[in-house]
Amino acid sequence: MKKSMNRTLWISIISSIIFILLGIILFSHPESSLVVMSYTVCILLGANGVYQLIMGYTNTTLSLFDGFSGGILSIILGILILIKPNTLSIVIPIAIGLWFIISSSYKLRIAIALRSINGSIWLLLFVMAILMMVCGIILIFNPVSGIVAITRMIGILIIIYSTIDIIEAIMIKKNMNLLDSWFQED
Repeated sequence: MKKSMNRTLWISIISSIIFILLGIILFSHPESSLVVMSYTVCILLGANGVYQLIMGYTNTTLSLFDGFSGGILSIILGILILIKPNTLSIVIPIAIGLWFIISSSYKLRIAIALRSINGSIWLLLFVMAILMMVCGIILIFNPVSGIVAITRMIGILIIIYSTIDIIEAIMIKKNMNLLDSWFQED
């Protein structure tokens, strides 16, 4: 359990550093960032679609959501983004907002677990997780207030989220032994 959680925290730290760099780029170059992101997502969806089609073609079992169906859906989404790249400016904030909410709910659970073990640190983790969740909610419910403003806002929120995520991961790593013993009690 401890090894798995440690690996997850390192992945969280590395992805947060990447997100900070992305946030800086989005904030400093909002117009070109959206165009580049749209085409990057288009290429990734197309490549994923081709891969899924190949894997689905080799799979002999049929189901609604096998690799073949997922591949076709991925290619169609890639083509739609290629045709209408501005629609991605609505999808990206919502997807990132969902990511923030899911991640912060995990951090809330850890903060609550620490509350019963270590009375001092859990509150700070709890507040930071709530802030992360608020950032996610803002992204989901305010995606169309101007492409440049959204891109800059996403950049700022990504930087805030990622900084909080790194601080939380370090704090959790420092309390790894306490968490490990708590999870073993359950």
